[in-house]
Amino acid sequence: MLSWLRRHPILTGLGFSMLSVVFTLLVLLGLDIYSWVWVAHVKKTNWQGYRGPVLGKKVPGEVRIAVLGGSTAYGYGVTQEHTFPAYLERMLNARVDGPGGRVRKVTVLNLSYNGEGAVCFASTLESYAYLQPDIVLLYSGINDGPYFAYYRKPEHCYRNKSMVFGLSSYLPVRYRPILPLVVREKYFLLRYGTIDEGYRRWKEYNRKRHKAENLTPLSEEKLKEAGYRRYEHHITSLIEDVLANGGTALLVTQPYFEMGSYREWQQERLRRTLERKYRGVGRFRYVTVGELFHRRADQEYTYDGTHLTRKGNEKVAKALIEPCLDLVGRLPHR
Repeated sequence: MLSWLRRHPILTGLGFSMLSVVFTLLVLLGLDIYSWVWVAHVKKTNWQGYRGPVLGKKVPGEVRIAVLGGSTAYGYGVTQEHTFPAYLERMLNARVDGPGGRVRKVTVLNLSYNGEGAVCFASTLESYAYLQPDIVLLYSGINDGPYFAYYRKPEHCYRNKSMVFGLSSYLPVRYRPILPLVVREKYFLLRYGTIDEGYRRWKEYNRKRHKAENLTPLSEEKLKEAGYRRYEHHITSLIEDVLANGGTALLVTQPYFEMGSYREWQQERLRRTLERKYRGVGRFRYVTVGELFHRRADQEYTYDGTHLTRKGNEKVAKALIEPCLDLVGRLPHR
C-alpha cells in the first residue's frame, strides 16, 4: 500500500486533499448542527428555517395554516409558545371537531421571519410548499414602508440568500440572523427614542447613498405611490396564485400603534382594492386588527410600540379565531 502511494504521488496528493476537504466540511456541518440545536432550544427555530417543531407528513383530518409575515408574526421578543401563531393553534384546536371528526386538528405554521415583507412572501410559500398548507395567512404591513417596498428584491430576503437552503431545505445557522436585527432595533430605540424614527433615519441615509452612487432617488410623494403600488402587487399576486391553485387566503392588517401613520393609509387603500377584487370570493377573507389596541398607551401589549408582548399576541390570536374557523369550514371534505 505504501509503495503504491509512493509510485503515484499526484493521485495520493489529490486523495489526501479530498479527504481534508470532506473532513473540514463534516466538522463545519457538525458545528452548524450543534448551533442549530442551541438555536432550536433558545429561539425555537428549527433546522428547516421556520419557528416551531419540524413537521412531518400531513395526517388525515389535519388542516394547516401557513402564517407569512415579519418579526411581529415571528414573535420577536417572546418565546415560540407565546407567539400569536402558537396561541391561534391552541385556540383553534379547542374549537374544531377533534378525533373522529372532519377536522381532527389544526396546525399553524409560523413561516414568518424577522425583517421580511411582502416581497418575500411568494418565495417563502414556494419554499415550504411541501408542508401542504390549506390556508395562507398574510400578516402584513410593518416591513412595507415606501422605501423597503420599492427597493427591496426577493434575493434580499434572508432564506433566499442561502444556496444551501435553496438546494436542500436545510437553513444553516448563519442564515438565521436574529442578532443583527435585535442590535439594530435596540440601537434605534436608544439613539432615536423609537424604532420607527430609527428606520426613518436609515431611509434618509440610504437616500443620500443612492445620490452619491448616482442613483436618482424618488421624491417622497413619488416614492410613497411607487412603494405602495409595488406592495399591492406583491400581495394581490400572491393571493391570485393561492386562489388559482385551489387554496384559501386570509389577509390580516396588523396593529398600527400610531395615529395617522403611513401604514394606516397603506392598509386602508389595500382594503378598498381587495374588497373590489374579491367581493363574494368565499376562499378569501380580509381582517384588520389595526385598531385592536389603544395606540402606544397599551404598554402591557407592546414593549416597544411595534412588537407585542405575550398578552398582545394572545389578543391578536383571539381576534383571528372566527375568521379562521369560517375558512376552515369552507375547505373541501377530505
